[in-house]
Amino acid sequence: MRINELSLSGFRNYRRQSLTFDPDCNVIYGENAQGKTNLLEAVVYLSCGKSPRTHADRELIGFDETGAVLEGRILSRDREFVTHIELNRGKKRRMTVNGVTAKNAAALSDVLHTVFFAPEDLFLIRAGAAERRRFMDVSLCQLRPRYGEALRQYERLYDHKTRILRDSEDKPELLDLLPEFNEGLCRYGAAIVSYRARFCAALAEHPNIAGVKEASGNMSQVVELFARCGDKLDIYSGEDALTVANLAMGGKGTISVLSNVLPKQAAAMTDAFFAGRVDEAAQMQCRFLPLIKDLFCEANPIPVKAAISAMGFGQEHIRLPLVPMQEENRQRMLEHMRQLGVNV
Repeated sequence: MRINELSLSGFRNYRRQSLTFDPDCNVIYGENAQGKTNLLEAVVYLSCGKSPRTHADRELIGFDETGAVLEGRILSRDREFVTHIELNRGKKRRMTVNGVTAKNAAALSDVLHTVFFAPEDLFLIRAGAAERRRFMDVSLCQLRPRYGEALRQYERLYDHKTRILRDSEDKPELLDLLPEFNEGLCRYGAAIVSYRARFCAALAEHPNIAGVKEASGNMSQVVELFARCGDKLDIYSGEDALTVANLAMGGKGTISVLSNVLPKQAAAMTDAFFAGRVDEAAQMQCRFLPLIKDLFCEANPIPVKAAISAMGFGQEHIRLPLVPMQEENRQRMLEHMRQLGVNV
């Protein structure tokens, strides 16, 4: 599997460029900001229909261009394939393989696989979870083409929902469409979570990967993760309502939202479990459950931001597609916080 020829038009800083590659090894060199990384990005895009550097295809189109064209001649499975992609501002992209329309990125991944590494990847450990998910997405889109399609549909629905929330103040009738979009987000989101769990199990075989946060909220999936790689990875609970259950399966600790509001009590619960006082930890879990439900009754981090703001720590700043917490939910959460001794 190799790429023999690459043609670009209107892609990033390439107005028009054609290249041929040696079948063994190629070294691309030049001054800074001349487009070396852009060239590699184009090859990756031909392999999975997704850029490792940006979410938006429009950013791949040159500043003064109305569209971009990428074409690669690829040797794969002892056959020659021609992958052709057209990107246009404001229009759906067009992809073909040997002249046949590619319905999704899966057709691209069937032809070419790539491994892309850039200096920025060294900062993945320090970067936020979003950057690590993007790194995972690029890999999974090639390994499991159906994942790429689920991810694309999820992002499409997410963008539509964001626009609905943004425009709903002037057109409140748009809110009637939300249930349909929420259902689609749940359906494709569940598929994405499942693929990522299996990917984590595969990564568990690597000696440099030590642990994972499990935050699906699905006890069946928690058990599956422990069954697949519990003896190879340290697994931490990322779902506050299942902390004790996760620890009982062999979890090493928790990465908690609740601890932002009840830091001492959340720590005491895990300490009790590891000290062998399992019944005490379970009772604390049950006592905290109403507040935990409040902290996740709306999209995270809307409730926890409202909670810590009420405690006097910072301002409750929310950006679209997130919206301020509903007043009924806010008052119920504040009452549960008072019952647990929080001064609000």
